[in-house]
Amino acid sequence: MKERILELGRDLFRPPVFAQEEKTQAAKLIYPVLWSQILATTVIGMVLCILTTAYSYFWLALIFFTLIIGWIQLSLARRGRTYLCSLLLVAGLWADLTLFSFTMTGIGVRAAWGFFFVVFIAGMLLGRLAGIVTAVIASLTTLAIAYLAPVRSQFPIQFWLTNSLYLVFVIFLQFLASRSIRESLEEAKRQLRERQQAEKELQERENMLSSIFRAAPTGIGVVSNRVLTLVNSRICEMTGWTQEELIGKNSRILYPTDADFECVGKEKYRQIAEQGTGTVETRWQCKDGRIINVLLSSTPINPLDQAAGVTFTALDITGRKRAEEALRESEEKYRQTMNVAPIGIYIIQDMLFKFVNPEMARLHGYDADGMIDSISPPDALVAPEHREMVRQTLLKRQQGVRSLPYEIKAMRKDGSLFDAMVWGQGILYKGKPASVGSLLDISERKHAEESLKESEHRYRTLFESASDSIFVMKGNLFFDCNSKTLEMFGCRREQIIGVSPDQFSPLLQPDGRNSREKALEKINATYSGTPQSFEWQHCKVDGTPFMTEVSLSRFELGSSIFLLAIVRDITEHNLLEEQLRQAQKMEAVGILAGGVAHDFNNILSSIVGYASLLQMLPGLDRKVKEYLERILASTERAASLTHSLLAFSRKQAIELQPVDINETISGFHKVLARLIGEDIDFRLELAGEILVVNADIRQIEQVLMNLATNSRDAMPAGGMLTIATRSVVVQNERGEVPKGAYAVISVSDTGTGMNSETQSHLFEPFYTTKEVGKGTGLGLAIVYGIIKNHRGFIKIGGGTGRSTAFHIYLPLNPLAVRKSKRKKQAKIPRGDETILLVEDDAAVRHATKSLLEEFGYTVLEAADGMEALAVFAAHRDQVRLLVCDLIMPKLNGQETRAGILKLKPDVKTLFISGYTNDIITRKGILDPEVHMLLKPLHPAKLLEKIREILDS
Repeated sequence: MKERILELGRDLFRPPVFAQEEKTQAAKLIYPVLWSQILATTVIGMVLCILTTAYSYFWLALIFFTLIIGWIQLSLARRGRTYLCSLLLVAGLWADLTLFSFTMTGIGVRAAWGFFFVVFIAGMLLGRLAGIVTAVIASLTTLAIAYLAPVRSQFPIQFWLTNSLYLVFVIFLQFLASRSIRESLEEAKRQLRERQQAEKELQERENMLSSIFRAAPTGIGVVSNRVLTLVNSRICEMTGWTQEELIGKNSRILYPTDADFECVGKEKYRQIAEQGTGTVETRWQCKDGRIINVLLSSTPINPLDQAAGVTFTALDITGRKRAEEALRESEEKYRQTMNVAPIGIYIIQDMLFKFVNPEMARLHGYDADGMIDSISPPDALVAPEHREMVRQTLLKRQQGVRSLPYEIKAMRKDGSLFDAMVWGQGILYKGKPASVGSLLDISERKHAEESLKESEHRYRTLFESASDSIFVMKGNLFFDCNSKTLEMFGCRREQIIGVSPDQFSPLLQPDGRNSREKALEKINATYSGTPQSFEWQHCKVDGTPFMTEVSLSRFELGSSIFLLAIVRDITEHNLLEEQLRQAQKMEAVGILAGGVAHDFNNILSSIVGYASLLQMLPGLDRKVKEYLERILASTERAASLTHSLLAFSRKQAIELQPVDINETISGFHKVLARLIGEDIDFRLELAGEILVVNADIRQIEQVLMNLATNSRDAMPAGGMLTIATRSVVVQNERGEVPKGAYAVISVSDTGTGMNSETQSHLFEPFYTTKEVGKGTGLGLAIVYGIIKNHRGFIKIGGGTGRSTAFHIYLPLNPLAVRKSKRKKQAKIPRGDETILLVEDDAAVRHATKSLLEEFGYTVLEAADGMEALAVFAAHRDQVRLLVCDLIMPKLNGQETRAGILKLKPDVKTLFISGYTNDIITRKGILDPEVHMLLKPLHPAKLLEKIREILDS
């Protein structure tokens, strides 16, 4: 049993011996490498099991499969299938090194350097072509490892290029080794010729011939008439036949074809006839069918009598032929590799090129043959500032001193320069020191590096000039920030770098959550791949809180993960939103006021109409007349209030007409008095002269109301408000006020006043000094806009601790002053024409009809446009005037008028409406050439307007 185990161990570890010497030699070569691979993989797998216990099952599986594959390889080697075994061995080594490169252990990308041994072993065991293919696969695998391995190289491209260059050097060294083999073969051939010469001399001595015949390592035999009469044991070893099976047989038995047999006979005997001896390369077929290459040398025993027989020697040159073929293939592969290599490769000896590949010649703009033995690299191909350094480096290499890769400015034939990286080392070339190296054009890489620097500069410029705060976080701490961040948080850089974000936040956020917990939640969500955008309350270093809008995103830089945060201060934005909401509320109030004014105008029209009719009745009691006068006076005040509401809601389109400023202020005095309250002393100081300007009286009233409201708010404990008027003639320009005559309205109070900062922003929209919810910041902006629309100017006087005054300059209308005196009211005119009255409000319609009939007119009435068309069609010849409400259901006033004009083109029209001018203008339903009266309808104005239209 013990011997069986020992024998099994010897068979396992001892290479087998085959009848063919090449198989035995191949087995001896592959066995040590095979066992080294099995043992190394097993040991490394066991170490990895210990280091990475979480993956121990994986490494145990690797050990198991290594042993299985190793057993298969050993079986193939013992059976003589050494080529297949070698192929599996190279593939296994490649797979193991690739696998180790992707481990999380300390091996990492270092395992890729083992590819040099894989390529070397492939070249040794499988031939040069297999070595080159393996080198290409190893180079591509190295590139994948550099970018994808968990433990990666810091410089993946440089790591890959360096590794690939070393692989090329391995192939190159194999080529040099093959040249040595070729020289050995030539030496063997020379020794063979000498041995043949010695054999000829020994043939004369029969006592020595027998000894040489038996011991010769070369096959020796005698042929007589092409029949084998004598063969030594070497021929039997070569062919597998025994002497008994060969002697006496025709030598045709050794040849695979008749053609080979006949060719050898003719050529051999031809050479013997001409030279006395003959040497022929041919093929022999062994007993087992194998074909071997044989070098036959034949000499007649008796040159004078060839029938005596011919002595021949047979040398098995199969291995040599294979070596020569492999050498030719290797040389061809080397040549092709040099031709297609993407980098310049050269050999320099005595400061001259001895070899350059096509890429080297192309890079410098030369022909490859023209560079050999004619160009000195330091003098012709290097920029002047680098020539001495290159010369010294080449000399040191030839002396055996290794040098690191270096960059130079290389020169082309035309004198242009390019950036190059140079590698090299010293070698012996044709028995003399030389330097072999490679040159890579790195101009694009250098350009890329410059572009990267420029890009980084642009990034830093944008980073620092951004209007928002931008900072980078690593983990949960601030890693970097721009200048805006320091400005926003009011801190220095060292106060924020390395600090967690909750240090610049209050304890609780507005939603009540703890700032630290909420910040960690947002940060962790972003690190997990979900960008975050949210509002956040931050604090400055001094504790001042402010609201921000934060955007968080994740990015990778190298192997590290960071967060990019963009923070925008939205305090002012939120304030503007609040002001906008307040303005929208005011807009809603304005819309409501406009609607109320419309309905109120209709009601007032009825009241005024009927009260005026009563007042016209004869024989009225004095008290009744007094009551009616008070009713009409109340309606006048109600109408004035309606216009004030419309002015407040800004629903009136601007209508510039001559207006007496003093009269306007006097009429609006009571409204203002009610607005400011009884605790403020309200005074009017109006000029004695008439001040007529072109203005929209309703908008002037709105200006007075806004200024009075501001003054009231400036006097919370009471005070005095004064509105004064005067005329001013500006001789020289006063700031923006040009020369001319102006009516000046001054609104002053005894309130708190304003400082210069407040005055500088006073007319800006939404600017207010009032508390939140107590002002929109739009009042004075509206005042400014109205005065500008009137081609006027507004000035501010006063300050903190003294009265504040606003002075409004409006251009005087001198032509209208003479016409502004009120004329004595003339007698209300009467008429007898037929009028079609169209009004959808029944009360207004009935009151207006009664008024018109009282003054002699015949009135046809209609409640809407459709009814009006029908009534007019029945009385078209009688109707002289259409009095029509402008905005009605079904058909509006303009559409009704258009339908009537189709029936009778000469009918005149007076529109009446309780809607505001801006609605009428916006709807585009008023023809500018048509007459128009706004409700409430004053009887005298209505009758005068009707008479004016009919008489025109």
